[in-house]
Amino acid sequence: MRSTNTEIFVRERLVLYEKPLTDTIQKNKFALFATPRKIPPTRFNYKMSSLKANCALFSQMYIACQSRQIFFAHENQACPPSLSDMGNLRQCKKSDLLPCLQNTQPGKVVHDREPIVEAEVLDGAAIIHMLQPKDVKTFDDYAEHIFMPYIRRQLQKTNRVDVVWDRYIVNSIKQSTRDKRGTGQRRRVLSTTPLPTNWQSFLQTDANN
Repeated sequence: MRSTNTEIFVRERLVLYEKPLTDTIQKNKFALFATPRKIPPTRFNYKMSSLKANCALFSQMYIACQSRQIFFAHENQACPPSLSDMGNLRQCKKSDLLPCLQNTQPGKVVHDREPIVEAEVLDGAAIIHMLQPKDVKTFDDYAEHIFMPYIRRQLQKTNRVDVVWDRYIVNSIKQSTRDKRGTGQRRRVLSTTPLPTNWQSFLQTDANN
């Protein structure tokens, strides 16, 4: 016969003296019948609950329309479906907009060659991600042999080049997206500081300065 918890407690602490009376008793986490079972939300359950709420809302509005006219002045959902995905902000890629912007006018010819311009505005963060450090050891070498030569090549075909850098403001959409990508190791940047072995992990931390 299997011993109960009470018998085990008495035998170990009062008979055999294997454990002191002050020893912690293991807690049993048995599910009670009165405790509701928590089911993790799924995409199907989320859509079903949203549809049921909409059906209930439209049925109430239909009954109310029998006596007075109703106008839609607000969203009928907590979050617009075009912006929300199960309560979270929808994520997308900027490159997905290119097919929508190309050939917007009928009969317009799109040229593949690079246009001639007087000035260029470059995304500094995109350049840093694109130009991987190869055969250089310090940040000074990276700026002298990789970053600045790229900027000088751009000046060969235009008169002016502006390099802009993003700012990740607290509680902004860009900052929340950056936080989801994770953080890397913090490192103080000096001209003689050796380059990190993991370049992408280094760029994920805003505190690296």
